[in-house]
Amino acid sequence: MTKPINIAIFASRERVGELTKTISSAISTAPAKSVIDIVINGNTPLALKIKDTLTTSGNVKNHSIRAWSIPAADKANAWNQHIHLIGNKDMDCI
Repeated sequence: MTKPINIAIFASRERVGELTKTISSAISTAPAKSVIDIVINGNTPLALKIKDTLTTSGNVKNHSIRAWSIPAADKANAWNQHIHLIGNKDMDCI
């Protein structure tokens, strides 16, 4: 049995369709009970669209899917936020 992992997907300027495909790939390949964090930095409209998409999709396959919106358009800051505040410390993170 494969243990759950924490997958972090960082986005800022991606199109909703591209990001949705990435999220779907993470859902389909992650072990059961994994945590998938979508960290969107500097793009509140994208974060809201993804939140709406996740709310209506229903395809979570026994995972915890969390969308985060970080106001600063700074990928290094988003990474640090995930490592120090958002990520699940009890799981391997990829």
